[in-house]
Amino acid sequence: MVDGSVVATAGSCPHNRGPLVEGDLEGRTLTCPWHGYTFDLHTGACEEDPALTLERFEVRVEGDDILVRL
Repeated sequence: MVDGSVVATAGSCPHNRGPLVEGDLEGRTLTCPWHGYTFDLHTGACEEDPALTLERFEVRVEGDDILVRL
C-alpha cells in the first residue's frame, strides 16, 4: 500500500533487472537494491534516469480480492 492505495509494478528494475521486492520503500519511493535507482510509485518515474520508467499495472480492489490487469 502506498498512500492508502494498492500499487502493482513490474518485479524487476528497468535499469538492470534488480529484484525490486528486495528494495526499500519509503513513502511513495521504491529504491532498487542493486544500484540504488529510485522510482516514484505513483508515476513510475525514475529519479536518476528520466528515460527509465517502472511499469505499473491497473489495480482494482473488490472485497478481499486484489485484481491486477497485466
